[in-house]
Amino acid sequence: MEYNFFKRTSFYFMCVCFAISLFYFISPAKFCLPITYYLISALILISATIKFTMLNRDYNSDTNYYLDIAESFFGASCGVIALNFGQQNFILSIILGIIYMIPLVIRLVLSKIKINQLFLDSFKYMYALVLILANVRFTAWSRFVLGTVYLVVGIIILITKLKHLNEFKKGSYFYE
Repeated sequence: MEYNFFKRTSFYFMCVCFAISLFYFISPAKFCLPITYYLISALILISATIKFTMLNRDYNSDTNYYLDIAESFFGASCGVIALNFGQQNFILSIILGIIYMIPLVIRLVLSKIKINQLFLDSFKYMYALVLILANVRFTAWSRFVLGTVYLVVGIIILITKLKHLNEFKKGSYFYE
């Protein structure tokens, strides 16, 4: 089997993370924070709607099923409220970010392999961070915090891909 560095899903996530961090570092706060706030709010709403429509009690345990329902309900509620009122009220934005993280934290606590669950939900945690920090009324340094978070995630993905490439060249197996 051939290891193709540029045709893996993680490569695209790495490029997206680098592009987002570059966007945060270059753009002024009054431009980049509202754009990403509304974009993330829409993504939260879309993902909650998709998760809700894909629910199937037969394939999940009762705990996961109810967590999926809670996550889709909280996500849809937070997405709708954030799209309509989030940028006008700074405290509401913080509360929405925390509420969005409640099912994620419960799922992390209940999971058997916590590091896998943390990686699976890592983008959702970053969505919550954007809801909390991407408010224009917040200080302008929040865009540098968000840019740094996305840059670090991109670097972690790059280092992991380079390790996988090195293991492949040695003839070892890896999981991606």
